[in-house]
Amino acid sequence: MRTMRVVAIALLLCVTGMQARAEDSPNPEAVAAARELMSAISPDMIKQLTGSIAATFWPIVEQKARAEKIDDATIGELRNEFERIQIAFVTEAMKEAPAIYARHFTADELRELTAFYQTPTGARHCARHRK
Repeated sequence: MRTMRVVAIALLLCVTGMQARAEDSPNPEAVAAARELMSAISPDMIKQLTGSIAATFWPIVEQKARAEKIDDATIGELRNEFERIQIAFVTEAMKEAPAIYARHFTADELRELTAFYQTPTGARHCARHRK
């Protein structure tokens, strides 16, 4: 269930970013603060999102491939390509994240979030959500 929430959040970020209009342009200071936040948390986010997507969809793909009598080597190649595509998709989607965060949080709030994720407690929080 947590996997589906993570995938839903990622897709919501993508859609929200695509729907943003020019007049909704966020404060440049907030965007800079959001970029700092993303640099603190995005490696964990990308790993979590791609892992969640793979855990949700790969078993279905693999089951269908095996039903079609596709050999293990080819399935391995398919898995590598599947993971490459997921990483590219999530990385591209995350490019919109700073602007989205900046539209919903002030620069000071974003700095506070960044400071939190740089503490031992914040690091543990990220680690807990990677599992």
